[in-house]
Amino acid sequence: MRTYARLLIKAIKSGDKTEALTVFSKLASKLDRAAKTKLIHKKNADRKKSRMALRINSIETKAA
Repeated sequence: MRTYARLLIKAIKSGDKTEALTVFSKLASKLDRAAKTKLIHKKNADRKKSRMALRINSIETKAA
């Protein structure tokens, strides 16, 4: 989970939206799986996904 989060932040900082979206889908899957097995709370996983999605969307607004 943390590995994909780090990769996503790295992609966001570099401004590579396609890479960020690819890593985000993997991160979302890992977070959902962790929530399903009760490793983390479901709302915690949802919050992390939401915040990362906001960061990805900010790439587009900066480029425009």
